[in-house]
Amino acid sequence: MNFISQTDMAIFGASNFAKKEVLFDNAQKDERKFKLLRAMILHFIDHETVKICVSTANDEPLTLECEVIAVTDAHIILKSGLVIPIAAIISIELM
Repeated sequence: MNFISQTDMAIFGASNFAKKEVLFDNAQKDERKFKLLRAMILHFIDHETVKICVSTANDEPLTLECEVIAVTDAHIILKSGLVIPIAAIISIELM
């Protein structure tokens, strides 16, 4: 699994993420959304970082250590300014 640092995220474009849904179970999708919202709240309270595993356009997993500042219905926005489609997120690890 590849890992990119905070500085690499700025040059990693949103077009490099998978466009299709990577999770098929509704319970997993609900848990992903819950963890993303919790990550956003923890960022604003304690400036917590999270590890997010994302599927790239080539279907390769990629791990990001980041701070989630906003969660919408379809995307998340990271502190670095990177926008990631929620459908491409495989897992979230709260630290």
